[in-house]
Amino acid sequence: MGAKIGWGLALVFGVAAVGEYLYYSGHEAKALAEQAATYDAQMAQVKADAAAQIKQTQDTAAAEKLSLQTELDFQKLPELPIKTQFRRSQVPYIENTLNEPFNCKVRLQRVGAVTSTEIDFSMKGQTFQDIAAIGEWMFAKGDKIEFVKSGYKPRSLTVP
Repeated sequence: MGAKIGWGLALVFGVAAVGEYLYYSGHEAKALAEQAATYDAQMAQVKADAAAQIKQTQDTAAAEKLSLQTELDFQKLPELPIKTQFRRSQVPYIENTLNEPFNCKVRLQRVGAVTSTEIDFSMKGQTFQDIAAIGEWMFAKGDKIEFVKSGYKPRSLTVP
């Protein structure tokens, strides 16, 4: 009978060991699954952050490319076909170097003024003018004068 009890105890301990193994294996599997889920979530966040950084870098590069292209396009524009300088202090001298009439807009801004005035301006071909005023605008020291015509670089002057 002692042998039967010994086998019985061995069987009970064996079943207990298997049960304990299954219990801890189940917990270990659950813990590993939770850890894997945590790693998956962390990896997804890392991927999302990297994708956001890549998008931001691409957007920045695209904006810089557009800015550089705009600057390059501007640099390719020809100069206005006029010569400008100041003679007799506040009187600009303007010469049309074309053999044809020249038309453009002139933006005028007084020092300290927030707004500017835009006036149509034209000259006959191969002529020059000393201009003390354009329209009703009398030039004064510090005035900003900008000749603007589509397809040309603007020409800016400041009355001395």
